[in-house]
Amino acid sequence: MKSTLVHALALAFVAPFGTACSKKGTECEALVAVVNPAMEKMSHATAKKADKPAALAAQAKEIAAIAGGTAASLAKVPLTVPELQTFSREYQAMTRDVAAAATETADSVAAAE
Repeated sequence: MKSTLVHALALAFVAPFGTACSKKGTECEALVAVVNPAMEKMSHATAKKADKPAALAAQAKEIAAIAGGTAASLAKVPLTVPELQTFSREYQAMTRDVAAAATETADSVAAAE
């Protein structure tokens, strides 16, 4: 069940990125340059089989680190386009939520061992 939670958190992380860059130019490309590698890392992290508590806790910690790092990296991207500013703020909030939930999952699993 906890493994399902970890996968759901990861899906929430990668699913929302759909902003079209054609009208937004370099600022959008800068966001994509942060989000795409993070999505790749998240995909690898969730592909690992975590069927034992220690493995699940490690996977959740990795997801938390990826999500938290992505939020921090997005915060450093300078943006002037209002839609992209909004997207970045919302995506940062979502990735911080994912990081917090993954950390909580890792702590819960570790405490149950």
